[in-house]
Amino acid sequence: MALSPDGRYLAYTTTGSGGERLYVRRMDSTESSMVPGGEGGRYSFWSPDSRQIGFFAGRTVKKTAISGGDPITLCSHTGNPAGGDGKLLAFERVAAANGGDLWTASLDGSGKLEPLLSGQAFLHPRISPDSRFFAYSSTETGRREVYIQTLPPGGGKWQVSTGSGSEPKWRGDGKELYFLSGNKVMAAAISFRGAAVEIGEIKPLFQARRGTGAAGHFAASPDGKLFALSLVNERAQDRPITLLLNGKLP
Repeated sequence: MALSPDGRYLAYTTTGSGGERLYVRRMDSTESSMVPGGEGGRYSFWSPDSRQIGFFAGRTVKKTAISGGDPITLCSHTGNPAGGDGKLLAFERVAAANGGDLWTASLDGSGKLEPLLSGQAFLHPRISPDSRFFAYSSTETGRREVYIQTLPPGGGKWQVSTGSGSEPKWRGDGKELYFLSGNKVMAAAISFRGAAVEIGEIKPLFQARRGTGAAGHFAASPDGKLFALSLVNERAQDRPITLLLNGKLP
């Protein structure tokens, strides 16, 4: 899922017999419409003006206007887009089930690819609103945690979570970083002093039991006042299976 920068739209992917499909819903409505060319679309991300949406389909990254029109191919690669700033798209070039290398792709039409991080199981890259930093998760300590580095890397690195963390998301002003820790959505206060990052108070926002095997994806509005989460229907999940032995079908 992905909430648009203006907070007016929610993009989400459904799965079913017809495969994956990407939809957009207005937050002031109960109706959704499929994104043009959204068959097989997933891992969506928004343009800064909220007028276009990008997504991964097949082995390509595409974008299209939510008002209609044919999608445009931005670049081709084997990976999962995770977040961009309108100029660069950060994505996972997955080498294993728990992550792989991180790369960036230019959104200027050239589709130029550049390596970002390699050598660990990296996931969930997110470029900061001012494009100077990026957040991500890594298992380099033996447990998945959330980190921030300068963009490009080399100017500093800071660990954000301390008791497990994944799927970081920036607040629109860059002053908070949200992430998942188990079944809790956490918020870390972030401040910047030049090229240095200071991690402030980290607090749980709310608990959201996602169930065993839940995807766990969530989205946050730019002002941090609205969250969307992917939850498991526990009633359906906990429904027992009845086994009929030596009986007759009706």
